[in-house]
Formats: sequence, C-alpha cells, structure tokens
Amino acid sequence: MKFLFNSIVIKNFGVFFLGILVGGFLHNNYHQLDKLGRYYERMNQFLTEYRENRVRDRLKKSLISQQQLTHPELFNPGDIIWFQGKFVATELMHNQLAIFDDLQFTNLRHFDPQSIGQKFYNPHFMAISPWNTLLLSDGWGSAIVEIKDLEGNGWKTFDGPDHSMHGPHGICVAQDGWIYVADSKKSRIVRFRDMDGKDWQVFADHQHKISYARQLICDEDGIWIANSYENLPGLNQGQGANILKIANFESGMTEEIFSLPYTNITGMLRIGNQFIWGEWIMGQRLVTGQLGHNITVELVPAQSLGVPYGMRFFPEQNLWLGTYFGSWDWQKDKGGILSMKID
Repeated sequence: MKFLFNSIVIKNFGVFFLGILVGGFLHNNYHQLDKLGRYYERMNQFLTEYRENRVRDRLKKSLISQQQLTHPELFNPGDIIWFQGKFVATELMHNQLAIFDDLQFTNLRHFDPQSIGQKFYNPHFMAISPWNTLLLSDGWGSAIVEIKDLEGNGWKTFDGPDHSMHGPHGICVAQDGWIYVADSKKSRIVRFRDMDGKDWQVFADHQHKISYARQLICDEDGIWIANSYENLPGLNQGQGANILKIANFESGMTEEIFSLPYTNITGMLRIGNQFIWGEWIMGQRLVTGQLGHNITVELVPAQSLGVPYGMRFFPEQNLWLGTYFGSWDWQKDKGGILSMKID
C-alpha cells in the first residue's frame, strides 16, 4: 500500500514538474509562438487566395467569345435543343415552339399545338427520348408531352401512373434509357422507362434536399440537379439554392456539389469539371464554377436578355447555348439566346 502511494506521488510529481517546464517555455516564448502562428495564418491565406485566383483565371479564359441572339419573332425562350435537323426552342409565355435552321434564325416558324387541338401549359425543358421523339415538360401544368415530329404528330401526354405530377420542369434521358423528371411542385425526382410510365420510381430523398428542381443533367456518373428553395407551400425547405448529384438512385441520397445560399438558380450545364448555371435573385447573371473548388466566377451578366434559363452544349463546335426568357412582362422583354464558344 505504501509502495502504491509512493508511486502515485512520484507519477503526479513528474506530471506536475513537466507542466511547470512546458508552462515556463510557453511563457518565455509566447510572443515568438504568437508571431509564428500569425505568420502561418497569413501564408495559408496567401496560398488559398493564390489557388482561388488561378482557378478564377482558368475559368475566365475558358470563355472564348460570346454573342447575344435575338429575333422579333422569338418570344421568351425557356430551353433549346437540336431535333430533326432544326433548332427548337420552347416559348414559355406563348405556349408554342420556335423552330429555325441555324443561329441566324433562318426559316423561323412556330408550332402552336392549338393547330392540332392540343395545348401547352408553359413548356419549359426538353429531351430526346430513347426512341427519338421530342419530350417536353409542361412546367406550369402537370404532364410530360411527347411529339414524334415538329408538326405535333404522335402527340401524347404522361402525368404519372397516379396522375400526380405537378409542375414538372427538368427532364433528361440517361444512357441506359431511364427518363428522369424534376416534378418541381412535388419536391421530387421521378424516373420511368416510357410514356406509359413503365417501371415508375420516385427518388426517396432521405435528406429532404430536393425542393424546386429545374434543369436536370443525365451524365455517366449520375444525375445533376439545379435545385432552389422556393417559398411555396408543400416544398422541402431550405435557403437559397444548390447543385445536387444523385450517384445512385436506389440509395435515396444526394451529394451537394455547390451551395448558393443567397440566390435561386434556373438552368445548369456541366462541361467536364466545369459548371455553368443561371442565377435569378442575385442579379440575373450567368456564373461558372469548377468541381472540387468552392469558387464561382460571373461569366456574363447579359441583363439585357433578362433571366438565364435552359442551357445546352454542342461539343463538336465547343458551342454553349443558353436561353434567356426575358421577364414576366413578356410584351416588354422577350429575351433571347446567348451563344458562347467554350475552350
């Protein structure tokens, strides 16, 4: 017992003595350590700013040229796609499609579904089906529309197996044939195999991240989502916006790629590790960011065209096209198309 007592005393004395030595060292060298810490902090800040500036310069240099494209008969375009040898743009406020041969708007004409006894409900985004028809989202309606050609032949709609779609926006088709839809006013992503709803599935979204999703991108490594937190009843709540990725649909999990707490986003495009997206609340601007870096750069304000929306990339020409739908006062501001060459 005495031995144990002596051992404890000796051990505690050793710790006490070591504490005195360390405390004395810190007391005598406080200013030197503080100076070294501040120097390290400044160096770390310098290196961080240097890396960020290099990323910003690289992103800025990726833009080679740009051109704003307007036409007196192009009204509030929401998305643009190449289909059956023509450029096709949805006209958000006019419930029709603008069809033209090239970016000079050669032979511009319109398809109004009322000509075949049908109606669009503010068509937003488009995709080409696995069987080469055109799919469109009725953004302020409740269905996906399919047409076989630009005359509206083969008109068909799908609003879910239980007729529950509400305000579908983004739509994309994956390489394996799945059709993905952002069912925006239901705060969900759904997928199915055909326009009869074969193999219909609803993404579980265990984190409740998805709120008001707009443009979707189907890539080899997953589904990318331009997601905003809108102040609307029934939607998942949050602040601002983000770009989300679904790597595994069955997992029900998303990964947040960019967090944008003070704005809403509309369209989005991914080119390799570079992302381009449109911001609405913070100045109607076009922004780019690089995967793995929480750094963003404003590319083009283009405010004369209004709000940036749908985006497409044509790799053969290194050509990015973005639609700007103007403003809600469509009679005053009709928007247009922004063309950019990307390196």
